[in-house]
Amino acid sequence: MFKRSAEKLRDLVAAKNPEILMTIEQDNTCRGFEVFVDDVAIVSLLDMPRPFVKLRALDLEAVADEICR
Repeated sequence: MFKRSAEKLRDLVAAKNPEILMTIEQDNTCRGFEVFVDDVAIVSLLDMPRPFVKLRALDLEAVADEICR
């Protein structure tokens, strides 16, 4: 679920502005991920217990728009 959401966010940002360099670091425990743009954490979803409420509530389109601004 995390990898799929992170890849979807990467695709949304690339479609809006391909010049933005975005880094996604996945947590070693596979319980979250962080998104960095220019070494600044934009999204931090780490140590989430199931059923991953924060991830499900996250609007990836809105985050992509925020990153592209």
